[in-house]
Amino acid sequence: MPNKSVLIVLSFLTAFMLLMVFSCGGSPTQKAREFVDAGMYSEAASLLREHIEEEPKDADAHFLLGSILLLVGEGSEADESFQRAIRLDEGYKEKVVRAYYDGGSSLIGQSTFSSVGRGLEYLRVATTEDKTFLKQASKLCRDQGVQLSESDPRTSRVLLREALGYNPDLRGDEEFFYCLYITAADGQMSRNQACEEFVGRFPTGDRLADVYYQLGDYQYNLADYKQARHYFALAGETAGVGELSGQLQSRLRDIDEIEANRTQAEIDRIRTVKLAEIETDREIARIEAEKAVQLKQIEVQRAQEEQRLATQQAELQKQQELSEQRQKLAQAEVAQALLGRWYFDKPPCNDRMNVPKFSGAYFEFEKVAPDGSFAGSQICPAWPDWTTSFHGTLRGTTFELFLTLKDPASGVYVQQTFTGTIAHASKSMSGGATGDSGWVLRQGWSARKR
Repeated sequence: MPNKSVLIVLSFLTAFMLLMVFSCGGSPTQKAREFVDAGMYSEAASLLREHIEEEPKDADAHFLLGSILLLVGEGSEADESFQRAIRLDEGYKEKVVRAYYDGGSSLIGQSTFSSVGRGLEYLRVATTEDKTFLKQASKLCRDQGVQLSESDPRTSRVLLREALGYNPDLRGDEEFFYCLYITAADGQMSRNQACEEFVGRFPTGDRLADVYYQLGDYQYNLADYKQARHYFALAGETAGVGELSGQLQSRLRDIDEIEANRTQAEIDRIRTVKLAEIETDREIARIEAEKAVQLKQIEVQRAQEEQRLATQQAELQKQQELSEQRQKLAQAEVAQALLGRWYFDKPPCNDRMNVPKFSGAYFEFEKVAPDGSFAGSQICPAWPDWTTSFHGTLRGTTFELFLTLKDPASGVYVQQTFTGTIAHASKSMSGGATGDSGWVLRQGWSARKR
């Protein structure tokens, strides 16, 4: 076993090699594919999300992100990424269907019950969108199901039944029938019924000897030794009995010994008990199957509710984004209209002030920023020596303006605050104003753009 220092060196070298690979040139999507090849899915997804923030119209990035999310089981997010890619480029539609098939195939290849379940969901998407995948999907499920029939009967049944849904003719496939209904059978009773059907369907099949043996073994366990002997004899007469010969001889010797030492009444009593046990097991299996169906329905309902909520949330977010966009457009339109000169037709002054001197006075809005902030100056030709400037903020069609006037003779500063609204369609604005240093302004004022 390597010592600790060797492991540290190996870890450093591995990290260094990865760093060298991913620090090389190339587009973000190319680097993301290199992460995927190295099995670093989360790193690839993070890289693509950062890239999409900067380049939201990169269809290939959306497509690749969707493909990665499929592999890690994030089906709903994957579908969103795929739809964005298709909206940007219709040519990705066929690639998306292929991605669902490839993703499903990869998950099924992992051979666990959960991964197979997700993989089959992806295959259904692919085969629904493109019927040419039906044959491939059927063969994939059939071959994987046959392979797992002995080691994992539950997963095998799911795969083989899915294959049968794609291709009903598989019931005529001897190996398929044997694996689904006998090797991976759900219960001894159904296995025995399948064995009887197998004899009728495949009277010269390669597995006939084994099927006869299983029929005999079933009757043996029911204490119906006469029927068991009959099936064991058929198994022995069938070509290909091979390795079963030793088991057959052992079973036949057991039957001979039982019949020699027990009366028929005892044998019948044993058989009655065995049948009762089987019936009990069958009832238990039926109840468990009903529970499984109920749980599946609950899972489906939960998934549908989650999907409904996700769709609702996505729609609300979309509406919010559209509302924000409309507000920004409206704000930009108002901001554009705000620029320029606005002449007072009702000046902001009181009776103590010389109203005629406001003749020709105007606001000069010199700049308006995207966030609604603005700046400019108030011009009054009758008072050319007064220095005035203002700044403020625009929110929708409402604004607040802070004006500073400086008397060049006295050096006195006067602060004034204007609040108002702009009606850019009619090129008018109006509002109220207040001031300090004893300046009490008229509450109403108005101006028009010329």
